[in-house]
Amino acid sequence: MEARLTRLKGYAAAMANCYYVADQKIAIRDGLGGEELRLRVDDSYGGNAYATLIVTLMEDVIRDVWAFTLDGARKTPSLRNVWSLMQSPHARTALRDWFSAPPPSEWTEEALRVFSPEQRRTFDEKYDRNVQERLGHFFDETMVRLEQTIPPALQSPIAAKLDGARKRGIAHYEMKPRPGTAHARFDWGQLGLTWDELKDFLERVGPLIFDIALLTTRGTHDLHSLRRANQLYAADFWSRVQGLGPAQAPAQEEWDAMLEAATKRLQTIIHAADSSG
Repeated sequence: MEARLTRLKGYAAAMANCYYVADQKIAIRDGLGGEELRLRVDDSYGGNAYATLIVTLMEDVIRDVWAFTLDGARKTPSLRNVWSLMQSPHARTALRDWFSAPPPSEWTEEALRVFSPEQRRTFDEKYDRNVQERLGHFFDETMVRLEQTIPPALQSPIAAKLDGARKRGIAHYEMKPRPGTAHARFDWGQLGLTWDELKDFLERVGPLIFDIALLTTRGTHDLHSLRRANQLYAADFWSRVQGLGPAQAPAQEEWDAMLEAATKRLQTIIHAADSSG
């Protein structure tokens, strides 16, 4: 069971990292689709390269998103595979026990010095019990929410389009007969998958992926902060490419607050138990 938990934690962490990379690629592609940049190459030879780059980046994101969400291979860090691993009753119980194990109290030795050994032992026992109960309750609530949201997301119409585009037109070049002509490569655009739908799907699965990452690694992520950072990186890149200088970054205080927000979710639960002790 320890080996299975180690595998599950590693897969979930890799899945979260893949999401982050895909989100950054989306920010880069959105910058490429800006009106000002498009007009610079409109009605020019460069416009042909621009159009190819737009499609290439979309296909790359489709390939990425499919890999960390819909891929069903056993050795892949996909949402489908990781969620399947978490369905084992034994794995779920072991994961809950690991997640709800109380971390050390943040009370300092100096602050505890005023208590007798018996008082400290009582305090530690109550702290451990409170934290374990709260983390266990949080784990159960999150699992119920994931059970209600992951299957519909993986079986959604957008997921079906994404699956078809990747399998028939991107990872493999399916050939299709045409009446009166030779066979031609399948055009995945016929499936109707749009750039906005692809972003909507990523928006839908993001909270699910990071909930799983929290339960399996205790690592917390703030999606808003991650997205703001990726948008800044992309905006700064395209601004410099166009000779416009660096993009305007958030004030340092706002930037620090964004980074700090990514670490607060689990600590809030633990501190609530700490203060009730």
